Amino acid sequence: MVRFCGEFIALVWPRYVGVGLLALSFAACSTVETDQRKAGLYLQIGSNSIAAKNYPEAFFALQKAEELDPYDAKIQNALALAHLGLERYSDAEERFKRALKLNPKFTEARNNLGRLYFDLGRYPASIRELQTATEDLTYRDLHVAHYNLGLAYLSTRNPKSAVKSFLAALRLDPGHCSSRISLGEAYFEEKDFKRATEVLDLAAADCKATFDRGQYYSGLSYFYLGDRDRSRARLESLIQEFPQSAYLTRAQDLLQKMK
Repeated sequence: MVRFCGEFIALVWPRYVGVGLLALSFAACSTVETDQRKAGLYLQIGSNSIAAKNYPEAFFALQKAEELDPYDAKIQNALALAHLGLERYSDAEERFKRALKLNPKFTEARNNLGRLYFDLGRYPASIRELQTATEDLTYRDLHVAHYNLGLAYLSTRNPKSAVKSFLAALRLDPGHCSSRISLGEAYFEEKDFKRATEVLDLAAADCKATFDRGQYYSGLSYFYLGDRDRSRARLESLIQEFPQSAYLTRAQDLLQKMK
């Protein structure tokens, strides 16, 4: 691999000052560099195919990439994402772990692994991985790692830590709708209903397309604050705007309770 070529030359050069050996080293590196460039092209094709949800094409390209460069952590991470697309969770976990074994500082793979554990309900493992991910201040999607960590805390009935995580996400990306809505939910779980309504009311205009959960927790918070009119308005909006929402039945039940 190219990443080892410099080390290889550095090791042999002090001991063997031979033109033939040095030329052989450069030739080997040149071949590996070519393979890596090809692997990079296949990785890009595979990544684009994952984005398009064309998983057979993704696997074809990524397996070619792996053959050319079996020690590239990014290829392993992409293979894991392809497995996720087909709901092959064990295979995805194995690939994420392989990526991290190749590069323990590959935070993208660690965040993905933490999110996978969350989706599988393995919350302690999720929190462990995501806490580590949030320590990497160079990670370009650090707000996502904080958001995922907040979700894991919410699921373990730790809203106080969840609030801290969602606030950390919003300091990095103030417009991140998922964090804004989840922060409102976390305040609700803390029984800070006033703050929950303030956060959710501010998010309502910007996050309308994904706001059914926000409408529900806003309506529920107003209910506990004794403001039945606003509670009813939020729940009726949810029912009208999101007829397929997972919160629909709960909203209908609460409206029935207020009659």
